[in-house]
Amino acid sequence: MAQSQRKPNPEMLPLRIPGTGGAEPVLPRRYTCRGAGISPPLRWGPMPGAHSYAVVMTASGSERPRWLVTSIPPSRHSLPAGDRGAVGNLRPNASGRRAYDAPCRGHTYEFVLYAMVRHPPKLSLATPPVQAARTLQCCYRGIGILEVRVRR
Repeated sequence: MAQSQRKPNPEMLPLRIPGTGGAEPVLPRRYTCRGAGISPPLRWGPMPGAHSYAVVMTASGSERPRWLVTSIPPSRHSLPAGDRGAVGNLRPNASGRRAYDAPCRGHTYEFVLYAMVRHPPKLSLATPPVQAARTLQCCYRGIGILEVRVRR
């Protein structure tokens, strides 16, 4: 998501994927197209007053969501590895599938966590993925951003 589309001065939330530490986090192979291709576990801190959370994963510099999960309960501060919508609503990605689109080698990917303070406008499963991801920008107060590389 382009930096100019983000709200000015949102409250920053810690967002991490266990096992990706370091100055330049690398996504473990099992969460890529060369591994099991399952979604990674995500962990974040609480946001007082959050109504829900949402997660969007894109290739850096792209708006096309490769993974989009909305309506994560405010009591949750994590998603388990391989989650298929048991926590929150798994929405269609840019490929049209309600799934995690595992990233492939040689790129940087961005995970963005939104702490929603109110419901975004109603989204249907037919809402185009880019539009669904943009719609989240109306209603958040906190944000967590994590960029990870995928090795060649």
